[in-house]
Amino acid sequence: MNNQQKNILVAGAGFGGIKCALQLHKFLKRDKALNKYKIILIDKNREHIFTPNLYETASIVTKDCCNAASMNASVAIDIKDIVNGKKIEFINDHITEINIKTKNIKTTNNQLDYEYLVLALGSETNYFNIPGAREYGFPLKTLDDAIKLRKKIDTFFYTPAKTDIEIIIGGAGLTGVELAGEFSHSLEKIKKLHRRQNISIKITLIEANSTILNNMPEKMTTAAEKRLKKLGIKIITKAKIKEATEKFITYEQNENVRNIPYSIFIWTAGIKTNQLLEKLNIPKDPKNRIIVNEFMEATDYIFAIGDIAVNISAKNPAPGTAYMAEKEGKIAAENIWIKIAKKKTVKSFIAPADYPFVVPIGGKFAIAHIKKITIKGYLGWIIKILVELNYLLSILPIHKAVKKWIKTVKIIIKND
Repeated sequence: MNNQQKNILVAGAGFGGIKCALQLHKFLKRDKALNKYKIILIDKNREHIFTPNLYETASIVTKDCCNAASMNASVAIDIKDIVNGKKIEFINDHITEINIKTKNIKTTNNQLDYEYLVLALGSETNYFNIPGAREYGFPLKTLDDAIKLRKKIDTFFYTPAKTDIEIIIGGAGLTGVELAGEFSHSLEKIKKLHRRQNISIKITLIEANSTILNNMPEKMTTAAEKRLKKLGIKIITKAKIKEATEKFITYEQNENVRNIPYSIFIWTAGIKTNQLLEKLNIPKDPKNRIIVNEFMEATDYIFAIGDIAVNISAKNPAPGTAYMAEKEGKIAAENIWIKIAKKKTVKSFIAPADYPFVVPIGGKFAIAHIKKITIKGYLGWIIKILVELNYLLSILPIHKAVKKWIKTVKIIIKND
């Protein structure tokens, strides 16, 4: 490495981290500053995970859950394919320590100094200290989580005496709703693959709030609830899960405590910030999120984006979605470039009060919300797969993006 080069470290290769690294490369290449600054992207995984499709992996219609290629196809993108041909160094390693005073980070195998640091570490599953939730609940936050869940489902079809499968999903946010909807279709196909049509499958969503998809437009939550009920999914709202045991979930609803038996318990009820932040001596809110300004700055040389960041003075706090993480990543990259170029005007990030999102709910059905317009059904599903193509085109060469997209769509259609 050129000794005069200064490092810009991007910690985390999720949606925000990837977009930040690519945008930094674009700006520095344009200004011919890549000989002065080195962009380093660090992540513990070799692959960038398209987390909105994890429910597809968890419900994939296949008899061979040990086939890594088929299990990974709809969500995993090799990070080397993303940075190939660009002056971005990718380091596949675990970050173990972040030192603000000495401006360096430690990984399992290395120590790196930095001039600028972008923290895009993402979130972890939060069990809220509920007894048994961690021990018995299957999370759905990583690719490994999705594969473990799918393998667990197969065990019931290999048990001759099993005639009923009770699936309880704790949490009816985006992940819980999408998974419940997909299960209602894919598990029927998996039954046929195993020639176990005699098995009865029941799916129940348990939500602590008064409605599913809390904080989303009422028109959307109403449409989603109607769709789930049409698919035969039971919805229990205003219910707080109090405990999980090997065979039962205990929840409280309207001051009444009830027990419900289950075969598979899936936990999608909450997230928390990466545990690395606990030791980081930097201003944080009560949820351990790094406090940033409208420029995504935590300090003069540290930026934070995605689930781990919060602007407490913002009129509309940014929700923890992939869309917002991408936007924040771009803003952080532009403001680092502005500092390097010594420009006077910085770029602000203002989260919109109304933001776009798509919620697929079983089969070729999705609810899309774009500019206050809600589109549901098959057209919503078409929007979903086109949004995914657009994202792939933004991070991969055209031929690789289209190839990946076609493979993903084939899996989605097979599941549906």
